Amino acid sequence: MIWNASEKWCWRAVTLVLSAGFIGLALFSGVPPEKLRWPAMIVLAIAVFLGAPIFTALGGIALIMLWSAGEPVSPVPLKHYQLTVNATLPSLPLFTLAGYFLAEGGAAKRLVRLFQAWFGSLRGGPAIVTTLVCAFFTSFTGASGATILALGGVLMPVLLAARYSERSSLGLLTGAGSLGMLFPPCLPPILYAIIASSGGQVSISIKEIFLGGFLPGVLLVVLTGWWGIRIGKRAGDAGRTPFVASEAWTATWAANGNCSSPSSR
Repeated sequence: MIWNASEKWCWRAVTLVLSAGFIGLALFSGVPPEKLRWPAMIVLAIAVFLGAPIFTALGGIALIMLWSAGEPVSPVPLKHYQLTVNATLPSLPLFTLAGYFLAEGGAAKRLVRLFQAWFGSLRGGPAIVTTLVCAFFTSFTGASGATILALGGVLMPVLLAARYSERSSLGLLTGAGSLGMLFPPCLPPILYAIIASSGGQVSISIKEIFLGGFLPGVLLVVLTGWWGIRIGKRAGDAGRTPFVASEAWTATWAANGNCSSPSSR
């Protein structure tokens, strides 16, 4: 971190001197560690503001809190090592990789077409479609950011054309992108179960995590859809599309990855 503090040697030396001085003050000044908690937090905040990586802030806060409370800091690297050698952990990035494959393969547009065909005729249809598509897509990508990048460019014009304000549209896309994190096989609940069970004291089942989050997730989707219906009343019929059974069936067939129409088979 000292090497990356600056491109000039003089500022690297200044960083080294300040770091050594602060460590010496903490070790040999005789000041109780609890009194150095907030000065250490301020120094850490300044380092992050000047460009220190976010992982140094998270790890630094944990180390500072343990040290100032008189707890040993040795369990932190041991805990990190236990997590890195977990047999389940290497499979987690595959969920995110699958989400990017879905996004690059055109699945996002097919899903928008599918939900638009089935729910676009309802009052507040564009908002309902956005909620359902984002929740469904996030459950496979595991990250709301990937959902926003994949679907934002498709759904944002739809919402604006339906007379939703830009602020409401951005808020809906951002909020709906996190709804799918409570549904299987989303990544965060799996990661939480692994980390919570790594200590050996408590065993948390991934199945129980998803069962516990299913009803709250459905409730959040319903409430978001209700908000879309409420806002949709102000927009009138703008953005609503009539329900066409043939289009709904074709969109459903295309969402399964079939390029040809069902009537041609």
